[in-house]
Amino acid sequence: MKISGNDGTDRQEAIALITRMAVSEGADIVIGPIATSEAMATGPVAVDLEIPMFTTATSPAVLDAGEWVFKSTETADAYMAPVAAHVVGLGPEDCFLVSIRDNEGYIRQRDVFRGILADG
Repeated sequence: MKISGNDGTDRQEAIALITRMAVSEGADIVIGPIATSEAMATGPVAVDLEIPMFTTATSPAVLDAGEWVFKSTETADAYMAPVAAHVVGLGPEDCFLVSIRDNEGYIRQRDVFRGILADG
């Protein structure tokens, strides 16, 4: 049986969905959430409910919730470092960063990129 839901990129809705799926619907596993911010909020819930949660969140911090949380994507360090190194190699006089401030994954991407530019 497949159960699905849409958290609307809302942390509280993501928590409600994972709780409902585990408790009321009897799900054996949760695939998602996709965004790091929702995964950070739902990871501790998955651990408390002892239900495996597989996420595509980019921040390694989602794994800190505990042994019931798994991620299948690379971390920002792995994929932003080569991009930043390439930009440094181009030798621009200025570089303007645009980022999202309310998502841990995007914050990490920005910080990795910014750090390499500062050192370059």
